[in-house]
Amino acid sequence: MTSIAYIDASALVKLVVAEPESLEMARWYIECERVATSRIGIIETRRAVARRPHDPVHLDRVLNGIEVISVTARFGERAAEISPSSVRTLDAIHLATALGIGASLTSFVTYDDRLADVARALGLPVVSPV
Repeated sequence: MTSIAYIDASALVKLVVAEPESLEMARWYIECERVATSRIGIIETRRAVARRPHDPVHLDRVLNGIEVISVTARFGERAAEISPSSVRTLDAIHLATALGIGASLTSFVTYDDRLADVARALGLPVVSPV
């Protein structure tokens, strides 16, 4: 079984622009066998990076190296069921997508504390390389 690390936009951005933990995130990333995110993660990353100075070629290189998981009706339905109801919509989509990976999921990478707390409560193996 291939191991898959799920990565959200807060972690993806660190691979593109210099932020605290960018170096640690890059070190973690190069050790991964397979990295995936939701289509939402790609959109969030592009929008977040667009507001900051960055190298567009590097952005494309990073995002092209990530497996993109489509947001299907099944993931949408699962996202709508995520508790608590205070979980932000896009975060619920990330969680539902990661849960859909199943036993192959080895880590759920985020630097968003609220998302990390809910992910842990759902039993996801949360990682925030520091």
